Amino acid sequence: MLYYPELAVYVWLVPVFLCLIIPIMVFMARLVSDLTTFGMAYFRKSSTVPLGVRVVGGESSLEKRSHPRYCVPGIMADVSDGTHSCTGLVCNISRIGIGLMELPEKIMHEADRFSVIIKKQGSHYPMYLNPQWVDNTGPNLKIGGLIEHVPADWEDFVTRGLTAR
Repeated sequence: MLYYPELAVYVWLVPVFLCLIIPIMVFMARLVSDLTTFGMAYFRKSSTVPLGVRVVGGESSLEKRSHPRYCVPGIMADVSDGTHSCTGLVCNISRIGIGLMELPEKIMHEADRFSVIIKKQGSHYPMYLNPQWVDNTGPNLKIGGLIEHVPADWEDFVTRGLTAR
């Protein structure tokens, strides 16, 4: 029969590793990778305009801002160019404009206008965004622009969000 009976005791480990341990390790590696990618987006700060920035409509509007923009980590936005749609992160907001980052390359950054829905605290803020600049130097796009048809409660959201800081 069995000459090494202690070997039979370890046979049950094969399905445990194949069905439980290895998938959990793959899932954890993927989770860490995703958190690292999105986490880096929160901490990336650039004080100057990168070389790959394309300014839409003439000279740079970054220096002509009439309303200050405030960093707001953790706000998601659904973005559509009319053909494709995706989810990105809102990097900054003001009363009349927003900055979006972590947008995939499939979004047509040549579009004249984007449909954007900002989701925060159970509220949805639909708006159109007229792009003023597009940065495609990294693996993902960054787009900044002016809000067309500002939602009625947007200014209240910006004011309430900034006073809570």
